[in-house]
Amino acid sequence: MMRAIDLANRKRNAAGEILEAGQDSKKNEILRNIVPKKYAEKHNSRTCHIHDLEYYTIIYNCLGISVKNMVGDRKRSFGNMMNALYRKIVELANMQSGGIGFIDFDSDVAVYIEEESDEEIIEIFHEFL
Repeated sequence: MMRAIDLANRKRNAAGEILEAGQDSKKNEILRNIVPKKYAEKHNSRTCHIHDLEYYTIIYNCLGISVKNMVGDRKRSFGNMMNALYRKIVELANMQSGGIGFIDFDSDVAVYIEEESDEEIIEIFHEFL
């Protein structure tokens, strides 16, 4: 297996080398024994990439979700929806280790914007951060 590009958070020292060797070993084991062969071949040929492969059998690491799936279809104000979304993000972040990406964020939240001014929307986003 080819070595990964060095990451900013990975130190080039003995501990880092041992960690990387363990990750490489785990990735190879997963590709050989768990991932369906056609996908393992695509990963190895770099036709596709299985992100965070070393976590494949342990936990999902990164995921893409929709606002609609997080907060539902209930009628509520934009501010209340963003508060509910914040609570769901915190809940989800406590259950998993990787990044959370929102798919179609703009179109999902647009249905909650009614009479809010641009200034109100900007303020709600500032509070969200």
